[in-house]
Amino acid sequence: MDNARVARELVKVSQLITASRTRSMSKYKEGKIIGNGMRMRWGRFFLLLEELPTKGKKKLKLFDVSIWNGADDSYFNMPNLLKEANISKSSSYDRAKKSLEDAAEVLIEAAMGRGYDATPNWIGLSEEAVHYLNVNPEDALPMDVKAKDFSIISEWTKFEWKTYDSEPHSMDPSYSVIESSSPASARKLYKILKSNPTALSGVNSYDFTKWLDKNGIKYKQWSSQWR
Repeated sequence: MDNARVARELVKVSQLITASRTRSMSKYKEGKIIGNGMRMRWGRFFLLLEELPTKGKKKLKLFDVSIWNGADDSYFNMPNLLKEANISKSSSYDRAKKSLEDAAEVLIEAAMGRGYDATPNWIGLSEEAVHYLNVNPEDALPMDVKAKDFSIISEWTKFEWKTYDSEPHSMDPSYSVIESSSPASARKLYKILKSNPTALSGVNSYDFTKWLDKNGIKYKQWSSQWR
């Protein structure tokens, strides 16, 4: 089988591998393009292509890309994937998705030509449909909010507060987590903090869950020791 055909097959296989559904916007800090009804954000190893809300459309498509540059650090990486895809502000969601798939094939074929053995783990491509409220509005940037003795990152579809019971950099750190139970609960906290950035300024870590309960914000609480 020639390299081009192998590359096409690997791109197909990669789309059968479920991508992580935890989309912290911190993974996409290196760049952004707002196109024709779409938004694309990316970081060093991850890219998110989103179909933007339009009137009357309840379901929107999201396309996740993850790339492993261990195949060839000098070529198989996010900058070259973006260069090959050549996506612009005039690109639609479907056109951008096809361009990314084609670019992935080109990079895989080129890496194989440089003597690397092909593997589906080189790249992950995954698409799903979500409710339009799960797509971040353009002005809904993550907020780093200070409370009395802790801080929390609040995002449109997610919040999480992690406390360590041991040294974070130890081999097996012990920690506890309080996080949003759903995108709806995350939005509720986000809207409160957006309208009043000092809402948590008088709340200490021991009273945070009480504050969430008082404001009707549902959350999940778990510990690394329970898993």
